[in-house]
Amino acid sequence: MKKTRILSLILAAAMLCALLSGCMGGKTVMKIGGNAISEEIYSAALSYADNFFQQSYGFSMKDALDNELSEGTTGADMLKEQADGLVKEFESVVLYAKDKGIELTKEEKAQIKEAKDAQVESAGGRKAFLDSMAETGMNEAFFDYIMERQQIYSKLYTELFTGEGEFAPSADEVVKSLEGYARVKHLLIQTKEGDADFAEKKATAEKFLARAKAGEDFDALIKELAETGDGDPGMSSYPNGYVIDANGYTPEGSQMVTEFTTASHALAENAVSELVPSDYGFHIIKRYPFGADFIKENLAEYSDNAGMNSFAEELTKFMENVEIEYTKAYEELDIHKILGVEKTNGAASGDVEEHSADDGHNHGEEAEGEAEGEADAPAEEENASSEGGIEVGTAVPAE
Repeated sequence: MKKTRILSLILAAAMLCALLSGCMGGKTVMKIGGNAISEEIYSAALSYADNFFQQSYGFSMKDALDNELSEGTTGADMLKEQADGLVKEFESVVLYAKDKGIELTKEEKAQIKEAKDAQVESAGGRKAFLDSMAETGMNEAFFDYIMERQQIYSKLYTELFTGEGEFAPSADEVVKSLEGYARVKHLLIQTKEGDADFAEKKATAEKFLARAKAGEDFDALIKELAETGDGDPGMSSYPNGYVIDANGYTPEGSQMVTEFTTASHALAENAVSELVPSDYGFHIIKRYPFGADFIKENLAEYSDNAGMNSFAEELTKFMENVEIEYTKAYEELDIHKILGVEKTNGAASGDVEEHSADDGHNHGEEAEGEAEGEADAPAEEENASSEGGIEVGTAVPAE
């Protein structure tokens, strides 16, 4: 039923960065808060940024490098702006951690290295591992670069924004962050119109609906349905139910399909819906109370949203005072060569179709934990930018 928007959507695991920024191959193209960014790292950031455009808007910026997409701004300019913001955010995480006296221990670095070794083995060896990265425009140095910073991000979040941390949200702040959310559970009978057993599945859904309406224990019905091999596997991971806002987003950033969202918010507390059809079958939804008392009783489960918001706010404020110093090497970068495309004579802005986040494209599938055919029904992925980079606060800390 959900889709996750995360900064590292195309990355699979954390790993050790044995080389620090500025020590990797190529000239220094910029300094961020005094930290040097090498040409190798920045070149990979450009490819990473292009992948962002592809997932967000369904087209590659490689096809529009010489096009004037807005007055005085080419596709190449937009791509560089995105890459600039991306590396600025990553370096700001390092600088912010240093400012707070937080750094990775030897043990934590060793754990990342073990994760890398496991991934190399899973890929079928080092060559296969490197080939798989090359297919997405990645290189090992940038992979390492990102993963170390995500590990620092994780440690920053844990130590400062959870528990008794300096910026950990209060119980009242957690409650406030969840205003307007609904808590629901559902029975899902998976089927699609046109399936040979569609009528049989609908009849099954109607029987479960009658039992739910009659007041049978809803959790018992969920369990019974799961034992038949049907239902939503995600329910086992959310024993208290899904929590979604009016747009279908969970506090973690996942999004439910429109039919599910609309029906959920239309219900009164403790009420059961009629059959709610979607592309994934028939849903029977029950809405549960989700007030301040319940949230405070389950604070550990629901505090992440407020903590992540606080982290994003603090990091954004910190980034406002982080300066980027560009070098001559930056001005000399050949973005066409880096991305492997030929230069053109340019084109008018009208030659490139304007895309939006609401353009109907499939913006990518969730990276982990959701095999094809599971009941998690993805909707459109939301992406945003901050100072030209990926949205602050959306990075998933490396485990």
